[in-house]
Amino acid sequence: MKKSIWCIFIIFLVASTSLTYAQNKSVLHQTFTVQQLQEDFQRMREQLEKNQPGLYKYTPKPAMDHYLDSLYATINKPMSSLEFLHLIRPILIKMRNGHNNVYGSKEMADYARNKGKFLPLEVVWLKDGFYVKAVYDNKASLPKGSKIVSINGRDIQDILQKLLQYTSTDGYNETFPRRRIARSFPFAYYWYISQTSTFRVSYKAMGQTTTQTATLTGVSFRPLRDQMNKERGNDPKAKMLQFKMLNNETAFLRVESFSKGEIKNGKQKYKRFLKNTFATIAQKKVKNLILDVRSNGGGDDGYGNLLFSYLTDRPFNYYKNIVTRVKRIKNPKYYENTGEIRLANLFFGGKVRKVAEGKYHLKKNPGLGQFQPQANAFTGNLYILIDGGCFSATGEFASCAHYNKRGKFIGEEVGGNYYANTSGAMLSLVLPNTKHRVIVTILQYVMDVKGYPKGRGVMPDYPVDYTIQDVLQKNDLVMQKALKLIDEQGDTPKK
Repeated sequence: MKKSIWCIFIIFLVASTSLTYAQNKSVLHQTFTVQQLQEDFQRMREQLEKNQPGLYKYTPKPAMDHYLDSLYATINKPMSSLEFLHLIRPILIKMRNGHNNVYGSKEMADYARNKGKFLPLEVVWLKDGFYVKAVYDNKASLPKGSKIVSINGRDIQDILQKLLQYTSTDGYNETFPRRRIARSFPFAYYWYISQTSTFRVSYKAMGQTTTQTATLTGVSFRPLRDQMNKERGNDPKAKMLQFKMLNNETAFLRVESFSKGEIKNGKQKYKRFLKNTFATIAQKKVKNLILDVRSNGGGDDGYGNLLFSYLTDRPFNYYKNIVTRVKRIKNPKYYENTGEIRLANLFFGGKVRKVAEGKYHLKKNPGLGQFQPQANAFTGNLYILIDGGCFSATGEFASCAHYNKRGKFIGEEVGGNYYANTSGAMLSLVLPNTKHRVIVTILQYVMDVKGYPKGRGVMPDYPVDYTIQDVLQKNDLVMQKALKLIDEQGDTPKK
């Protein structure tokens, strides 16, 4: 299973019980000895090298070894937990696998939830700038739609480039990390820029060229989280699957998640929904189908290829293989989720075959093998709506559809990689001293595709850019583009 990946919403750091911790210091600045930090670094490196497939996909082993050796050499003086986090987190950029991450301890998370003050803004990162979408400080004079110029005297572009250094991504894709940073910006700013409680925001109001300044008071975690959830319309029981007829010839299908759990929370069943939906499409002789997978962060194995089997008229392959480095994960005690590791070890025991030293292939998976089209598969004109939030299993689905020349893609580059991602069980390695948690992913899903630029996601046939006015007015330009193409092209040959 590949888990839906919008879990960077809060990036909490580290705390532990180091004897060097002074009582009058914040838990955020707990100090660790050189020996403690070196031990943590070596544990992290050892476990990644032993268990992480695809570790050298973008940075060859000699270059990665040199980088890690150089980084280790800088651990020559005591550091705070925050400093150490800043030191090791850029390893994510060398790995270039968006499912990997580094988080802080539960103690640190509790501290931030109770004591932290965060920038009270909802923001959006557009092609032409970084904008205010909502303000959660009633006393602030900062209008919605303003373009942010700087925060506390630091240029916003400098801030964003700094945050990109700490944000994992698939390959060389930029749409996913930009979206990730924007969605978690108040928290990312807190951990990687400054733990201040007041914010002087320089901005340009919509339609203005002069720069103004507003001072905002930081807000606590829980009220900010609640306001963000309200602004975003987050509902854990929302229906992830939607279908409707737009007219006699055109239908709309929304697949917001491939997660069995999220779909179940909305009281829906994935297989039954697809069966009934495509029976309706066939019965009504639909000519045009708009498939919306925007912001679908992924989910369960087998869901992407099942959907595609309803969209093609020919046999197809999905995964080429699924790779793991080990037949058994050693030292479960190093990890937070020891129960999941024991289950993984039982699973691997009979379901992997060795193909080389330190390389095994899964024998069975819902995405392995050749798949036949469904009897009532849709073969008309297909329009697929995509964005940087299409990740993990959704990136795989988009890759399969693109490779099989099925559909016109509208929106922005998919966040998930065209060729492969390393995910499956995402294990939380707890470092012995700082208690930083390093996400180690143990399965590399390799798509049966070729002929595409390395490190990129599916690119749109029809790119669509938004203005801040479009965002505030909730104009769905991507959907509008799909409808316009249908109107303009009529019964053109299917793609």
